[in-house]
Amino acid sequence: MTLYKSTVLLDNKVHPDPNWSRSPEKPRKYTRKVNILELSRKQTSPVFPRNIHKSFCIGVYFLNRSLYPSKYVYRLGLVHNPSNYQSEVMQKTKETQFKELKKELIELKDKDQEMIRDGRYSFDEHVKLTKRIKEIINQYGFPTISMVGKDGSQAAWLLVQHADENLTFQKRVLKLMLEADKKNDVNKDNLAYLIDRVRVNSGKPQIYGTQYKEENGKIVSKPIEDEKNVDKRRKSVGLQPLSVYISEANESLLEKSK
Repeated sequence: MTLYKSTVLLDNKVHPDPNWSRSPEKPRKYTRKVNILELSRKQTSPVFPRNIHKSFCIGVYFLNRSLYPSKYVYRLGLVHNPSNYQSEVMQKTKETQFKELKKELIELKDKDQEMIRDGRYSFDEHVKLTKRIKEIINQYGFPTISMVGKDGSQAAWLLVQHADENLTFQKRVLKLMLEADKKNDVNKDNLAYLIDRVRVNSGKPQIYGTQYKEENGKIVSKPIEDEKNVDKRRKSVGLQPLSVYISEANESLLEKSK
């Protein structure tokens, strides 16, 4: 059954039927849920019967002053399938939440990168950032691409990537990202970095060669499992060849030393 909602504007600000509710923001606006089948039989009445109570609605307006006393103006509108109404409202709410979440994640990531870039690392600040990303993941799960876009998802990953003091947390997030990867809902290169990070922090050789160390003034890769096939694995997740990666890391180290 198609359902409607009626809105009435009253000049005297008082509706004769107490079942109508007043909008606190707009004192002249009253609303009442109305079944359109009942409404069609009551078009000449300025006050709908009290037993009409089912509904939902907004949309195309029906406006006919001639059917009612001059002090009443009724707006009637058809909406989408009422069964979808609640899910649509929830979806819009989620979209708003995720937009705010993305903004926060990028702000947290910027703080993290700023500490590293400017050489003013603060462990206390790092702990705060880690605590906040934990709270976010506890509430939402891992922020995937479909939730917060590629930038937002990458920001969340980077904060987890740097939480080396909490391996248990990194392992937990890795499981969440692996699950999301089945739906192509995380950045594959981010996932590769976290896989390597967790393995290295667990004392195991890495898979993709993303983790390196400084040795005798040069950047060298940490131990890699099946190193001869590492470039194939790197290519599968969109990473450049290992030799290029290490070469660029050495160039960056040289620049910093100047």
